[in-house]
Amino acid sequence: MPGELFVEYQLKAQKLTPDLFVAMAAYGDYAPGYIGTEIAYGQGGYETSNRASRVAPAVEGVLIDAVKKLLKSK
Repeated sequence: MPGELFVEYQLKAQKLTPDLFVAMAAYGDYAPGYIGTEIAYGQGGYETSNRASRVAPAVEGVLIDAVKKLLKSK
């Protein structure tokens, strides 16, 4: 996965496949910086600031959809 993902992405992937161990690999492309969850952008903080994150809050849905597709192809 790209950027530095929040741990919630790992937790969501694990929840989608509770019968398997799932490990997320990030930093595939660090250009996006931190990638928070949609709610985290509304909460503020350094990781979701314009300085540290170069993505929109809606990216969570895009990444979760990609994770779902990957897990279905297992």
